[in-house]
Amino acid sequence: IYIEIKEHATSRLESEVAQKVVAAVSEYQLQDNVTYLSFSQHLCNELRRYAPSSTAIAYLGSNLAPRLVERLGYTDICYRVKTLKRRSRWIAKAHGLGLRVGVWTVNSVDDARWARSQGVDYIITDDPMLVESVVNN
Repeated sequence: IYIEIKEHATSRLESEVAQKVVAAVSEYQLQDNVTYLSFSQHLCNELRRYAPSSTAIAYLGSNLAPRLVERLGYTDICYRVKTLKRRSRWIAKAHGLGLRVGVWTVNSVDDARWARSQGVDYIITDDPMLVESVVNN
């Protein structure tokens, strides 16, 4: 289950949302099956603070090098396809640090083929049938 938490107007609101979402996930005993995603570094930090230590947290911001993401305690980079194409070496670096790598938003055959050839762990798309056709061939 991938749960993206959007940025909020204040850090205080982001902290409250992080606490409430983690509590709801825990209430339904889904914490072992969840990856949280956010563009907000503050939200990712709050999720790291409130969620169990084994929880997957993906930073979506596309601006942090894998080493920093790993130091912050996040488990994934999930970056824009254009960013990862420009910085494709980040994929191997992230994997070398034990991070998973996701890519967004992949809506073309060429981008899906590229992502697959680079060994990304997951693809975010608006066209799942297109991506499935590339991944399964």
